[in-house]
Amino acid sequence: MTIRAVVIGAGWAGEGHIIGLRDAGVEVVALFGRTPEPTYQRAAQLGITDVGFDWRAGLEELRPEIVSIATPADSHRSIAEFAAELGCHVVCEKPLATNAADAQAMRHAVEGTGLKHGYAATGRYAPTIQQTRQLLADGVIGRVHEIESFAHLNVPMWRLPYCWVHSLEQGGGMLNNLFTHHLAQVLYVTQGATHAVAGEARVLSDQAPVGPAIHDFRQLFAYWRARGIRSRPRNGALRMRIWPIPSRPKFDCTTAISPMRSFVHRSWDQLHSRNS
Repeated sequence: MTIRAVVIGAGWAGEGHIIGLRDAGVEVVALFGRTPEPTYQRAAQLGITDVGFDWRAGLEELRPEIVSIATPADSHRSIAEFAAELGCHVVCEKPLATNAADAQAMRHAVEGTGLKHGYAATGRYAPTIQQTRQLLADGVIGRVHEIESFAHLNVPMWRLPYCWVHSLEQGGGMLNNLFTHHLAQVLYVTQGATHAVAGEARVLSDQAPVGPAIHDFRQLFAYWRARGIRSRPRNGALRMRIWPIPSRPKFDCTTAISPMRSFVHRSWDQLHSRNS
C-alpha cells in the first residue's frame, strides 16, 4: 500500500518536506499554500499537480495518511489538531508552536490515538551529529560534562526585510529558528532529555526595512547578495566539554561540532592524536 502525504506550506521548508517524504517512499499527493504564484511555482518545480489554498477542505477530501506542516508556526496548532481529528499522522516543522500551551495542545491531540507524530529537526541528521552520537554511545571519548551552543550571524536583524521572522506571534526570532536546531542536536547526541530551563531572551532589533515580500526564506539570501552582504552564518557550533576516560591520559577535551564536516573531522583527529 502506498502511503500518501499532503504538504501544507510551499516555501523552503515545504520543498524539503516534499523531497524528504519522497525519499522515504511516500507519495506526495497535494501541496497547499497561501499565495498562488509561489505555490504554483513550487508545485511545477517538484511535479505536483494537485495544488490548493484551502487546506481544511483539501484534507477533508483527500484524507491522506500523513499531513506535513511546513508553514510559519502560528498555524501549526490548528493544522495539527485538524489532521489528528481526521486520523492523519503529523510531521511538523520547527518551531513546533509559538508558545508552550499550543505545543502541549498539539501533543495532546495525537497522544493516545495511535497516530505517529514527528518534529522536523533536520540538523540532528547531519553526518557530524550522527558520528558524535556514536562516539559517545560507544564510550570512545568519555562522558559529556557540558555543551555550549553558539551561532554568529553576519547580518543583524535590522538588515532583514520585514517578514514573519521578526514576529514572535508567527514563530519568528533567533531562539525559535536557530536554537531549536541546536537543542535537537544536543538531545540527539546525548540521548538525554530536558529537565529544566532557565535563561534570558532579548530583543535584538526593534526596526526592519520594508523590502520585497518574503515567501521562501532563501529570498533573503538573494536580497543580501544584491547588496553585497554575505548571507551565511560566520560560525555556529556545539562545543562539548567531555570528561576523559580515566584509563587514558588527560587532554584538552573541549571540541566543537559544526555543520562543516571537515571542521569536525579535523577536531576529532586532533583529539585522537592527543589520546594515542
